[in-house]
Amino acid sequence: MPASFVSWLLDCPAGHDITAVSGHSIGATRKSPEKRLSGFEISGVLLVSLGQIMKAIKNLAVTALTAAALALPLAGFAADKKTEARPYKLETCIVTGEKLGEMGKPVVFEYKGQECKLCCKACRKDFDKEPAKYLKKMQEAEKKAEAAQKPKTDK
Repeated sequence: MPASFVSWLLDCPAGHDITAVSGHSIGATRKSPEKRLSGFEISGVLLVSLGQIMKAIKNLAVTALTAAALALPLAGFAADKKTEARPYKLETCIVTGEKLGEMGKPVVFEYKGQECKLCCKACRKDFDKEPAKYLKKMQEAEKKAEAAQKPKTDK
């Protein structure tokens, strides 16, 4: 459809018979000026105008943004349910046995719900190679430390 026909169609008066001008026997009439953005009726079929498409896109965008805004706080609640890691109770690096803090700030991380503290980044590489070994070593050292802190009673 030529652009000049479309511009003429938008400017033609309401109820004007388009068939004679277009040369096609489509039996179309231009709707009233109040319905200018609502489309054209051709043989009983409504062609959607650009204005209606833009309005639909705007409504979809508003709906999507509203849904995202409502879902965001729910995601925060899910993150709040995270359990606290068990604290690291030792004062030494589980890999080297060095006192924490002697080589600078300790490397602190969480592994499977257990807080871990190592003396340096190099120890983290060793820990990552065999984490089960070091977790077991940590548990044994914690048990020893607890046993040493309990006062001995003579019977």
